[in-house]
Amino acid sequence: MTKKYISIVIMFGIIVLVGYYFFNQYKFPKVVYYAKIEKLSTSGETRFRLYDTNTKKVVDPDNQYSWFFAMPKNVPDDTTATDNWVKYLQENKDSVFKIIGTRSKDDCDYYGSDHCIQDIEVKIIQLDYNNS
Repeated sequence: MTKKYISIVIMFGIIVLVGYYFFNQYKFPKVVYYAKIEKLSTSGETRFRLYDTNTKKVVDPDNQYSWFFAMPKNVPDDTTATDNWVKYLQENKDSVFKIIGTRSKDDCDYYGSDHCIQDIEVKIIQLDYNNS
C-alpha cells in the first residue's frame, strides 16, 4: 500500500467519525434544564416541570402537558442505581434541580400524538442552590 492510499483511508475514517458525532448531536441534542419534581415513582420514573430561574417560578404550571420525563439511562433496570436515584430525589423533593442530559425520542404514546412529552436521559443532576 502506498502512503497516499493510507492517507485517503485515514481521512475518510476521520470524516465518517466527525459525521457520526454531529449526526448524534442533532438526533439526540444535549439539554440543560432547571426543573422541579412533579411526580416521582418508586420505580424511578420521574416527571419534572421546567423552572424559570429569573422569575423563580415553575413554567406554565396550569398546563397539564408542560412536564417532561427524566431519568439516568440505567434506571429502572439497575436496582441499586434506581434506589440511589429515588433516595436522592426524595431527600431533595422541594429543590430546584439543574439537569444536564440528552433528549431522547419524545414519548407520543402517553397523551397521544397531539401532546408529545420530552424524554431526557440524565447525565448529571445537581441541586441549584441559587434557586432552591
